[in-house]
Amino acid sequence: MKDRSLEQFISELASGKPVPGGGGASALAASQGAALGAMAANITAKKTSDMQAHHLMSQKAERLTENSKLFLELIQRDADAFGLLMSVYKLPKDIKAEKIDNALIQAALPPMEVMRLCRSTLEIIGEIYLDIDMAVLSDIGCAAQLVNSACECAALNVLINARLIKTENSLIEDAADIKKKCKKMSRVIIEYTEDKLCG
Repeated sequence: MKDRSLEQFISELASGKPVPGGGGASALAASQGAALGAMAANITAKKTSDMQAHHLMSQKAERLTENSKLFLELIQRDADAFGLLMSVYKLPKDIKAEKIDNALIQAALPPMEVMRLCRSTLEIIGEIYLDIDMAVLSDIGCAAQLVNSACECAALNVLINARLIKTENSLIEDAADIKKKCKKMSRVIIEYTEDKLCG
């Protein structure tokens, strides 16, 4: 699914099919946020005359680029997990009862991984936003906003599956914890960006 053009993906997203859905959309938004953060870091690296700063920004840009690619891979993983869940729902009642919890857990794992990767991405952005070149400061703020929004969307996709799981698990608590941390990190970055741009 990640190899589709953006136009194809958006067209499928708007169709009457359940896949791609919120999970894939949140992963795509997060991928764009990570890529935007990488762009800001790369531009800052090119503009600085400080070799140590150049090296640091280049390293962070590479990590953000890698995260962006990982988010795209999660689009397909989310679609595959949803397909498995739908196939289990179609099974006879007695067989479905045996398999449904595991299928729900598997469906919750890709958006949970999106959330974890959002946290990692915001941590990287948090290490560089103070040193980002003024010309791309708005971009680093947008990157943080996109990634946090993607995290919140992914949390909803964890919840819609986790709430139905009967066996003991910590998915809902883990999602809430990551969501809280991402919101806090992004707020600091966005408020700094707004203050600098308005000052």
